[in-house]
Amino acid sequence: MKIELNREAKYYCDDFSQIREILSRINARFVTMKQQEDYIFKIYDTLTKTNSKRIKVRIENEESYLVYVYCRRDQETNIEFDYYQVKDGQIISIFTSLYGEAIRINKVREVWSKDNVVFHLDTVEGIGKIFEIELLKSGINQNNEDLDGYKQLFQSYLLKKIEGSNEDLVSGKDFEDGNY
Repeated sequence: MKIELNREAKYYCDDFSQIREILSRINARFVTMKQQEDYIFKIYDTLTKTNSKRIKVRIENEESYLVYVYCRRDQETNIEFDYYQVKDGQIISIFTSLYGEAIRINKVREVWSKDNVVFHLDTVEGIGKIFEIELLKSGINQNNEDLDGYKQLFQSYLLKKIEGSNEDLVSGKDFEDGNY
């Protein structure tokens, strides 16, 4: 299945309590809290001569295996990926034998939503707290003023903007000596 979304904002955050208060105030709906373990395999792309192609195997709550196949470009906000749900935990071993050791990311994800906007409050092991706003592309047109308004609502509770992915942070691209 092909999925498209826009990542509108991704920031470090000290404390999610103010974020939750704002989400409640704007009538966003709490969706779920889940434990996620991601294994990211970087694949060499002969066209771009980089490791921009990636396969992510996500284990949610130790039971479901989700596979995302995508191409990662720097500062990408429009994200498109193929998504598969598999039932065999051996998939990680198969990809490891094909592509080598994966970058491993553990996080607790709290998900909120309003209309076709999704808010992620992530606590990522070794990185810290990260807040994301994503717009799911669908037949619904989202007013950009609404998205800008969301960003402004949260801005005073956010730290440095994050460019790139969690796997880049874990592998040391933007995270140096414990500082963001």
